[in-house]
Amino acid sequence: MKLSNADQIWNRAAMDVIDDPLEGDRALANLLLFHGRAMNGGLGHAFDGLSDEEYSQAFAGFRFFGMDELVSFLESAASLTEDEQEDLSLEYYVLASDEKIVAKFKAYFQEHPEAFSSLTVNPQ
Repeated sequence: MKLSNADQIWNRAAMDVIDDPLEGDRALANLLLFHGRAMNGGLGHAFDGLSDEEYSQAFAGFRFFGMDELVSFLESAASLTEDEQEDLSLEYYVLASDEKIVAKFKAYFQEHPEAFSSLTVNPQ
């Protein structure tokens, strides 16, 4: 099965293997770093495991894809204790479901493919 260009760009960002990333690539990679940690170990785990700069970059990534409500939620959660952040994990999962993030990314990619580095074609 051949992956779509959007799927290939998503996978590349998730693995953080972009040689010359453009703003869309960076935004996606940054938000996926935070999201992966949050989905793996909870919201507190995501904040605890990343530097202030890394989660600020993730917030910018979510904002890049138009997820402003989520960013407001995360900015509020950032100043809480890890236990309080963990208590908000379910709310995060609702606001940042995989389906919502994928839909926002694909819609943006459809309108602005130039925001992402070209895909390299491997000769067969």
